[in-house]
Formats: sequence, structure tokens, C-alpha cells
Amino acid sequence: MPQFRIGSFVRESMPGSARLMMGEVTEEKVQFLDSVLADTVRTSTNRDANIYLISSPQDEQYARHVEPYLGLFQGYTNFNFVYNDSPLIAGHGKVTLRNLPTMMGLLNLLVDGITPRIGVVSNGGEQPGRDTSAIDAYLKATSQIQAEAFPAPVVTLPAAQQE
Repeated sequence: MPQFRIGSFVRESMPGSARLMMGEVTEEKVQFLDSVLADTVRTSTNRDANIYLISSPQDEQYARHVEPYLGLFQGYTNFNFVYNDSPLIAGHGKVTLRNLPTMMGLLNLLVDGITPRIGVVSNGGEQPGRDTSAIDAYLKATSQIQAEAFPAPVVTLPAAQQE
């Protein structure tokens, strides 16, 4: 999801933000901003930093803003990369939406003081066009109450008007 080439991204996608960030938008300023994140990763002395990167090849920015920079994280002992190859991701704006459960799970663990180390993982093997008739038929047949074979629950405690 990140844009490593910050200057190029704001110049091309958010010209108003580019002017706010750089004043006059010059090639020199764009190149400087493009180098900030990569230089920070490259020169950091904290190789034990917890880094969590989530991206997808379906993100139109992946080939330019993520893939060329993955090698910079070699040598980081807790670099974690979730590569979501879901066919349900249709562009940059959908990467966060499709990965929200993963992101919330990571955040919940971190808030609880647990530092997950998942390494490089791939997810997103959905097959939206596959035939689901067999599972649909099974669920339809088994999700209905079938007389005495599955009696309704009876609550006996606490009794009425008791606390």
C-alpha cells in the first residue's frame, strides 16, 4: 500500500498536495521526496524494527512503488510482508479494504504487546467464479430445523422474575 516514491506520487496524483508539500514543484524536490523512504530504510541502524508491509500485484502502484523496494528490507529481522493476490482487489483503493481483517488482527496483537512475526506470506486465493452449487445445496439442506431431530433450545435457568 505504500508509495515509496512520494514526490512522484503526489506530483502525478495529487498536484495540490504536491504544491503544499514542496512549494514550487521542481524535479529536484520530487527526486528528494522520492528518496526519503528508501534512504531511511537503507540507512536505518535499527535492523530489529517491526515492519509490516501489505500490498497486492493488483494495485496499479505495486510495480512502481513497492516491488522495486522489497530488497531494501533484507537484513531486517522482523520484516513482515503480506502479499495479497486476491482477484477481488481491483486497484489501489481496494487493497486496504481487502486486507482490513489482516490489518486489524496485526493492530490488535501489537496493542496487546504481542509482536507478530509472520515473515513473507501470501493470501487471497479466492475463486469468485467457481461452481458453489454443491456447498450451497449442502448448506440449504442442513441449515433448516428438521422437527424433533433438532429440537429448539429450552432455557430453564434463571427462572422467570429471578436475577
